[in-house]
Amino acid sequence: MQKIVITNPTFFKGEIPQLRHILSDKNVCLHLRKPEASQAEYEAFLQAIPAEFYPRIVLHDYYFLQGKYNIGSIHFSTKNRTTLTVNHLPLTTKKSTSCHSIEELQDIDGQFDYAFLSPIFPSISKPEYVGNLDINEVSDFLQKPHKTKIIALGGIDDSKISQIAKWGFDGYAMLGAAWEIPASLEEMGGRLQYITQDNPDLTHAEQAKLMYENGVRWVQIRMKSAPREAIVKEARKALQYARELGGTLIINDHVDICREIGAHGVHLGLTDTSVAEARRKLGSSFIIGGTANTTDAIALHAYNGADYVGLGPFRFTTTKKNLSPIIGTDGYTKLMQDMPEQNLEIPVVAVGGIEIEDFQALREIGLFGVAISTSLLEKYAKIWKV
Repeated sequence: MQKIVITNPTFFKGEIPQLRHILSDKNVCLHLRKPEASQAEYEAFLQAIPAEFYPRIVLHDYYFLQGKYNIGSIHFSTKNRTTLTVNHLPLTTKKSTSCHSIEELQDIDGQFDYAFLSPIFPSISKPEYVGNLDINEVSDFLQKPHKTKIIALGGIDDSKISQIAKWGFDGYAMLGAAWEIPASLEEMGGRLQYITQDNPDLTHAEQAKLMYENGVRWVQIRMKSAPREAIVKEARKALQYARELGGTLIINDHVDICREIGAHGVHLGLTDTSVAEARRKLGSSFIIGGTANTTDAIALHAYNGADYVGLGPFRFTTTKKNLSPIIGTDGYTKLMQDMPEQNLEIPVVAVGGIEIEDFQALREIGLFGVAISTSLLEKYAKIWKV
């Protein structure tokens, strides 16, 4: 049977890595449905998907992008199939639509390659959406000859696929059951972040694996002096470990590498690409963090769409050159007190010379989390060597 996955209607952090994993199954077709997205957001989302997957993507909006991106199919909603013509589309374009009754299926039979019929079960993504289909009547209809393939939609998860096949559907579509949507950066492991460093015994990818295996779920790949190809190689390996072990992978500095490999996000230093430019290129599905040393810098990052700020340095550190002024405990306390006065609401992560033992005290000041490098590596590297 045909398997179809429909995107979540809104963007969420970590969506691109999940999407790429879903499309790694060559039997899956992806319906791109983001009804509130602007054209710029829609294109940024498409550009984060490898072009090899475009023939298996179905557009629900901005149909004119089909030619630009060599998209394989177009979906017509119940509403727009009565107002838009399909005659101008290339003959190779596959066309689908949505139906909610047997009568609708009969009306469109032969005009589309396949049609969703919904809801077959109570919806997962819309609990109030139940519908009134008589499944016995539907099954009887499916046994009769029909030109347009019928795809079951609504409340479908893996446990229901065998039943759908028995009823005679040509395939099934998933929405709610297909995605794991994190509620927050905290759920993605953002309170305790590890930043990789050059190490004679462990590659950057091996450091990421070590952290994920020991419960540190957020890793930032930081390879300041390495050539691009070396960063891509390590980042791809680290992303594979993130997928296998349930981790989050952030790329330091390189917006293009983040998008190319489909990492969870990017962290930008004070002299790197601006947060505003990164958001324009990456869209809303990627995490973007920015380095700050002052309240004004925090405000700028928040205004430009950052998801969190790395505030530091806490104390002197040898892992970073060209340090900004040391902030220290008193500085963090004042900055956290100043933020509400300026109506600033953004997660702030302490970074720079932080030891594991500093975590609780910094949380009590009001910081969202901490980013650590050397002390975490020293703790877990001993395990690696055993």
